[in-house]
Order: sequence, then C-alpha cells, then structure tokens
Amino acid sequence: MTPQISETLSKSTEIKQIPFTCTYNCGSRCELVAHIKDNQLTRIDTTRIKSDSTKKPRLIPCVRGRSLRRSLDDPERIKTPLKRKGPRGSGHFTEITWEKALDKVAKELERIKTEYGSEAIFHAYGDGSLNGRGISGESASNRFFSNWAPVTDIWGGMSYHSIRQASNWMLGELIQSSDRATLLDSKLIILWGNNPAETRMGPNTIYFIAEAKDCGARVILVDPRYTDTGIFADQWIPIRPGTDSALATSIAYIMENEGLGLQVHKNTHHWIHGV
Repeated sequence: MTPQISETLSKSTEIKQIPFTCTYNCGSRCELVAHIKDNQLTRIDTTRIKSDSTKKPRLIPCVRGRSLRRSLDDPERIKTPLKRKGPRGSGHFTEITWEKALDKVAKELERIKTEYGSEAIFHAYGDGSLNGRGISGESASNRFFSNWAPVTDIWGGMSYHSIRQASNWMLGELIQSSDRATLLDSKLIILWGNNPAETRMGPNTIYFIAEAKDCGARVILVDPRYTDTGIFADQWIPIRPGTDSALATSIAYIMENEGLGLQVHKNTHHWIHGV
C-alpha cells in the first residue's frame, strides 16, 4: 500500500469526538459525546475521563439522552417550515422555504400589532432544545419580544406549576428542593411518578435512595407502571393514569379529618414557616 493511499484511508476513517450536553427538557444537561465519521453522526456516548464519586457525581445520561441520534435520523423529522394547506384542523401542510416562513411570520406579527395591539400576541412555552446550553429558543424569543413589543406571556409552567403555587402559599416564594444527599436523613421517601432508576433528573439519585433504605427509610412508589425503581420500593401504589389529583385530595382529606395535619404542624412549626 502506497503512503498516499494509506494517508487517504486514515483520514476517511478518522472519528471526531465532540462533547455537548443533552438538550431534552428535563433539566439535567447530562454530558454527551458525539462521534462523527465522514461528517455523519455515528454514535452518541458519554465522557469517560471524569471520575465519579458520591461527593462529585458525574451527570451520566440516561437511555433517552443517548438515543438522540435516532431523533436526528428519524424519517418523520420535520426539516423545513410547513404552511397549512386547507382549513384549520385538516392536517394538510406544504413545505416552504425558511425565507418565506420568516417573511410570513414577520408580516403577521406586524399586522396583529397594528390591528389589535401587541398584547393580542400570545408568547407560549416551547419544547425540544428550548433550554439547551448554547441553543436556547426560549431565551432568544424572550429577548426578541422584549425589544419589539410587550406581548401576552404564559403563566406558570407545565413541569411544576402546582409546586410553585403551593410553595408560594406555604412559604411565600419558590423554595428550591434539598440536595439529594439529604435523602439519607429521611424516614419516608415518596416517589410520585418518579423513576430515577431509569431516568435522570440529576446524578446518582437512585444511589442515595438505596443508601437511605439501608439507613431505615421507607420508600413508596406511586406509578401506574412497575418500573425498575419499584425494586427499591417497600410499597407500590399502582394508581390509574390521570387519578393523581384524586389520590392527593384523599390524602389531604384523611390528614385533615383524622388530625394528622395538626400533628405535622406540632412537629414542624419550630423549623419552617407556613405550615
């Protein structure tokens, strides 16, 4: 094999590794590495350089984050703007260029602002790479409308609006949750729709749950499915999908009518406000 052919083959088989963070909207931003060969994404892995310890755990991605390549290569992925063709709700769209789409949106924004006022424009929450580091559609759109005109924005959020409201009523403001290491001090851990054994909302959560069980904590899983997290649960409550509010209301009813709420107040009012 001549040196020129050998050099050409080595360049064609060279794999570039580009580090990035997961852009799924869960909040963890786990560490990922893209493997690029011949300008094609061939694999998504995670970095193996950093150490992983209890005090400084790594952001190890879950299966969903490591399968981002499937979303990129999905044949149904929308790659160009779509304009509705036919009446609303018909489900018929036609592809248009980015230039035409941007011009159409700009003209509609100006028309609505002129005819009805800018408050008639509803700036709604998005998804996808909304909060991805370096690619934040939410921040960009907020910046745009802050400089263009005041519009009607969304209130609350689809992720934790109820938590925000309850925290405001009980504590006066939104209080961030404790570090997962404080699970070791718990006597009861309720995982309500939470599946840390298979998903991530931060590193090593399931490790601390296992350690808390060894320290005597009781774990209750509320989930229609018996997930891998169920292995760590002392009790599994398989409610029907959509009945979370009914269960929460029933718990509050029992606490109020059997005096359990008063007992909680006696045990906690020295340390926290609002209870």
